[in-house]
Amino acid sequence: MEPLKICGRCKKPIPWDMHFQRKRRYGIVCQRCLNKLWRAKGYQFERSLVKKLTELGFNSDRIPTSASGRVTLPDIMAFHPQKRLALGLECKAVNDKTWTVYRDQIAKATSYLLRHYPFDIERKVGICVKFLLGERCKSPIVIKLLNVSDNMNLEKIQDITVSIESESDMPELTSPTLSRRSRKIRRVRAERYSHS
Repeated sequence: MEPLKICGRCKKPIPWDMHFQRKRRYGIVCQRCLNKLWRAKGYQFERSLVKKLTELGFNSDRIPTSASGRVTLPDIMAFHPQKRLALGLECKAVNDKTWTVYRDQIAKATSYLLRHYPFDIERKVGICVKFLLGERCKSPIVIKLLNVSDNMNLEKIQDITVSIESESDMPELTSPTLSRRSRKIRRVRAERYSHS
Protein backbone atom coordinates (compact mmCIF):
# COMPACT_ATOMS: atom_id res chain seq x y z
CA MET A 1 0.00 0.00 0.00
CA GLU A 2 1.25 3.48 -0.92
CA PRO A 3 2.07 5.67 2.12
CA LEU A 4 -0.06 8.75 2.77
CA LYS A 5 1.19 12.02 1.34
CA ILE A 6 1.77 14.90 3.76
CA CYS A 7 0.59 18.42 2.96
CA GLY A 8 3.53 20.81 2.80
CA ARG A 9 1.42 23.70 4.14
CA CYS A 10 -0.60 22.28 7.06
CA LYS A 11 1.64 19.20 7.66
CA LYS A 12 -1.42 16.92 7.90
CA PRO A 13 -1.72 13.60 6.02
CA ILE A 14 -3.73 13.77 2.80
CA PRO A 15 -6.47 11.10 2.62
CA TRP A 16 -6.22 8.86 -0.44
CA ASP A 17 -9.50 10.21 -1.91
CA MET A 18 -8.64 13.92 -1.46
CA HIS A 19 -7.43 16.08 -4.35
CA PHE A 20 -3.95 17.65 -4.07
CA GLN A 21 -1.64 19.80 -6.20
CA ARG A 22 2.04 20.53 -6.34
CA LYS A 23 2.99 24.12 -5.59
CA ARG A 24 6.37 25.74 -6.02
CA ARG A 25 6.38 27.17 -2.51
CA TYR A 26 4.93 24.30 -0.44
CA GLY A 27 5.39 21.13 -2.52
CA ILE A 28 2.29 18.92 -2.21
CA VAL A 29 -0.77 20.86 -0.98
CA CYS A 30 -4.09 19.28 0.11
CA GLN A 31 -7.52 20.45 -1.07
CA ARG A 32 -8.28 22.09 2.30
CA CYS A 33 -5.21 24.33 1.98
CA LEU A 34 -5.90 24.99 -1.72
CA ASN A 35 -9.35 26.32 -0.75
CA LYS A 36 -7.82 28.57 1.93
CA LEU A 37 -5.19 29.90 -0.49
CA TRP A 38 -7.91 30.61 -3.09
CA ARG A 39 -10.06 32.54 -0.61
CA ALA A 40 -6.96 34.46 0.54
CA LYS A 41 -6.42 35.68 -3.05
CA GLY A 42 -9.96 37.05 -3.10
CA TYR A 43 -9.52 38.79 0.26
CA GLN A 44 -6.19 40.26 -0.86
CA PHE A 45 -7.83 41.58 -4.05
CA GLU A 46 -10.61 43.25 -2.05
CA ARG A 47 -8.11 44.88 0.35
CA SER A 48 -5.93 46.18 -2.51
CA LEU A 49 -9.03 47.58 -4.29
CA VAL A 50 -10.07 49.43 -1.11
CA LYS A 51 -6.58 50.92 -0.90
CA LYS A 52 -6.70 52.10 -4.54
CA LEU A 53 -10.17 53.59 -4.09
CA THR A 54 -8.96 55.47 -1.01
CA GLU A 55 -6.06 56.90 -3.03
CA LEU A 56 -8.63 58.17 -5.59
CA GLY A 57 -10.55 60.06 -2.88
CA PHE A 58 -13.26 57.51 -2.03
CA ASN A 59 -14.25 56.67 1.53
CA SER A 60 -14.20 52.90 1.06
CA ASP A 61 -14.60 49.86 3.28
CA ARG A 62 -14.36 46.13 2.70
CA ILE A 63 -17.19 44.21 4.32
CA PRO A 64 -15.78 40.91 5.63
CA THR A 65 -19.25 39.42 6.25
CA SER A 66 -20.18 39.57 2.57
CA ALA A 67 -21.08 36.15 1.19
CA SER A 68 -23.81 34.40 -0.69
CA GLY A 69 -26.96 33.74 1.27
CA ARG A 70 -29.01 36.01 3.52
CA VAL A 71 -26.37 38.74 3.83
CA THR A 72 -27.43 41.68 1.65
CA LEU A 73 -24.18 43.61 1.59
CA PRO A 74 -21.74 44.17 -1.30
CA ASP A 75 -18.07 43.18 -0.95
CA ILE A 76 -16.90 46.81 -0.97
CA MET A 77 -18.77 50.04 -0.24
CA ALA A 78 -17.31 53.33 -1.45
CA PHE A 79 -18.45 56.95 -1.42
CA HIS A 80 -16.75 59.95 -3.03
CA PRO A 81 -17.89 63.13 -1.18
CA GLN A 82 -16.82 65.64 -3.86
CA LYS A 83 -18.34 63.73 -6.79
CA ARG A 84 -21.31 62.60 -4.65
CA LEU A 85 -20.88 59.09 -6.04
CA ALA A 86 -21.75 55.91 -4.11
CA LEU A 87 -20.43 52.52 -5.26
CA GLY A 88 -21.42 49.02 -4.21
CA LEU A 89 -18.81 46.62 -5.60
CA GLU A 90 -18.94 42.84 -6.01
CA CYS A 91 -15.41 41.42 -6.39
CA LYS A 92 -14.24 38.17 -7.97
CA ALA A 93 -10.72 36.77 -8.44
CA VAL A 94 -10.86 34.06 -11.13
CA ASN A 95 -8.57 31.75 -13.11
CA ASP A 96 -10.69 31.90 -16.29
CA LYS A 97 -10.57 34.35 -19.19
CA THR A 98 -14.32 35.11 -18.86
CA TRP A 99 -16.56 35.21 -15.79
CA THR A 100 -20.29 35.64 -15.26
CA VAL A 101 -21.61 37.41 -12.17
CA TYR A 102 -25.16 36.30 -11.48
CA ARG A 103 -28.08 38.67 -11.10
CA ASP A 104 -28.75 37.86 -7.42
CA GLN A 105 -25.33 39.24 -6.43
CA ILE A 106 -25.89 42.36 -8.53
CA ALA A 107 -29.39 42.78 -7.05
CA LYS A 108 -27.93 42.43 -3.55
CA ALA A 109 -25.54 45.37 -4.08
CA THR A 110 -28.27 47.37 -5.85
CA SER A 111 -30.75 46.96 -3.00
CA TYR A 112 -28.08 48.05 -0.52
CA LEU A 113 -27.47 51.29 -2.46
CA LEU A 114 -31.21 51.97 -2.80
CA ARG A 115 -31.74 51.55 0.96
CA HIS A 116 -28.76 53.62 2.16
CA TYR A 117 -28.27 56.47 -0.33
CA PRO A 118 -30.88 59.07 -1.37
CA PHE A 119 -31.86 59.87 -4.96
CA ASP A 120 -29.72 63.05 -5.16
CA ILE A 121 -26.51 60.98 -4.93
CA GLU A 122 -25.25 59.18 -8.02
CA ARG A 123 -25.31 55.43 -7.29
CA LYS A 124 -23.56 52.68 -9.23
CA VAL A 125 -23.14 48.96 -8.77
CA GLY A 126 -19.76 47.64 -9.87
CA ILE A 127 -18.56 44.21 -10.89
CA CYS A 128 -14.80 43.93 -10.29
CA VAL A 129 -13.10 40.88 -11.79
CA LYS A 130 -9.42 40.14 -11.33
CA PHE A 131 -8.13 37.62 -13.88
CA LEU A 132 -5.38 35.59 -12.20
CA LEU A 133 -2.74 34.76 -14.82
CA GLY A 134 -0.02 33.25 -12.67
CA GLU A 135 2.25 33.85 -9.72
CA ARG A 136 4.72 36.14 -11.47
CA CYS A 137 2.38 38.29 -13.60
CA LYS A 138 0.28 41.32 -12.89
CA SER A 139 -3.31 40.24 -13.12
CA PRO A 140 -5.64 42.54 -15.08
CA ILE A 141 -8.69 43.97 -13.33
CA VAL A 142 -11.87 44.80 -15.24
CA ILE A 143 -14.63 46.87 -13.62
CA LYS A 144 -18.12 47.15 -15.10
CA LEU A 145 -20.49 49.74 -13.62
CA LEU A 146 -24.29 49.75 -13.70
CA ASN A 147 -26.32 52.90 -12.89
CA VAL A 148 -28.85 52.56 -10.08
CA SER A 149 -32.12 54.53 -10.04
CA ASP A 150 -35.09 54.60 -7.66
CA ASN A 151 -37.52 53.19 -10.23
CA MET A 152 -35.20 50.27 -11.03
CA ASN A 153 -36.87 46.83 -11.10
CA LEU A 154 -34.55 44.35 -9.34
CA GLU A 155 -36.30 41.42 -11.04
CA LYS A 156 -35.17 42.61 -14.49
CA ILE A 157 -31.45 42.80 -13.67
CA GLN A 158 -29.48 40.50 -15.98
CA ASP A 159 -26.32 38.44 -15.40
CA ILE A 160 -23.15 40.29 -16.41
CA THR A 161 -20.35 38.48 -18.23
CA VAL A 162 -16.88 40.04 -18.10
CA SER A 163 -13.95 38.86 -20.22
CA ILE A 164 -10.27 39.68 -20.04
CA GLU A 165 -10.46 41.81 -23.20
CA SER A 166 -13.43 43.88 -21.92
CA GLU A 167 -12.83 47.59 -21.43
CA SER A 168 -12.98 48.76 -17.83
CA ASP A 169 -15.47 51.46 -16.79
CA MET A 170 -12.92 52.86 -14.32
CA PRO A 171 -9.64 53.04 -16.28
CA GLU A 172 -8.06 55.34 -13.69
CA LEU A 173 -8.31 52.43 -11.25
CA THR A 174 -7.48 49.48 -13.50
CA SER A 175 -5.01 50.72 -16.15
CA PRO A 176 -1.85 50.05 -14.05
CA THR A 177 -2.87 46.38 -13.68
CA LEU A 178 -2.17 45.34 -17.28
CA SER A 179 0.99 43.25 -17.59
CA ARG A 180 2.76 42.35 -20.82
CA ARG A 181 1.18 38.89 -20.77
CA SER A 182 -2.36 40.20 -20.27
CA ARG A 183 -1.90 42.75 -23.07
CA LYS A 184 -0.73 39.92 -25.36
CA ILE A 185 -3.75 37.77 -24.43
CA ARG A 186 -6.08 40.70 -25.19
CA ARG A 187 -4.37 41.37 -28.55
CA VAL A 188 -4.44 37.69 -29.64
CA ARG A 189 -8.10 37.27 -28.67
CA ALA A 190 -9.06 40.49 -30.49
CA GLU A 191 -7.26 39.31 -33.65
CA ARG A 192 -8.92 35.89 -33.41
CA TYR A 193 -12.40 37.41 -33.13
CA SER A 194 -11.78 39.97 -35.87
CA HIS A 195 -10.90 37.21 -38.39
CA SER A 196 -14.04 35.18 -37.68
